[in-house]
Amino acid sequence: MASNWTWRLGLSAFVFAALAVLAWSLAHQRGRIASRSQSVASRYAVHVTDATLQREVIEARLPVLVMFHAPWCQPCHEMMPTLDTVAESFGGNIKLVLINGDEQEFCRQKYSIDRYPTTLVIGNGQEVFRLVGLLALKDLARQLETVIRDLEIVHTKERETRP
Repeated sequence: MASNWTWRLGLSAFVFAALAVLAWSLAHQRGRIASRSQSVASRYAVHVTDATLQREVIEARLPVLVMFHAPWCQPCHEMMPTLDTVAESFGGNIKLVLINGDEQEFCRQKYSIDRYPTTLVIGNGQEVFRLVGLLALKDLARQLETVIRDLEIVHTKERETRP
């Protein structure tokens, strides 16, 4: 009888300890996620919402580099220095936009986003490039150069055909 009582007491202590560790872990994780969500930021980016998508992205005069992210997405955080470097190197030739896909349901549905990070290039209101996952700086820069060159050709032809 004593060994049965001891076993139950030991099991109860183990369950209590496991729950305490789990609670501490969750609280610690929430704190890390909250602090990381603050770091999904950029010196160059505009944060876009469902309400500002039309003005900031679709009607933009420049090519728009859009990254759909989520605060909990570690690759999204790793991508930020690359996006900042690209925005800095392209100067005023592109617009950098961040969209929190977890919070902006309309934007996420409009562009069929189901994984993070998803990077889009929007030119003349249309998606011209998409890549899911981490991007190398040189690959992203090369793709943006192509998009900018193609858009300049389109704008030049439009100007030439106007009376």
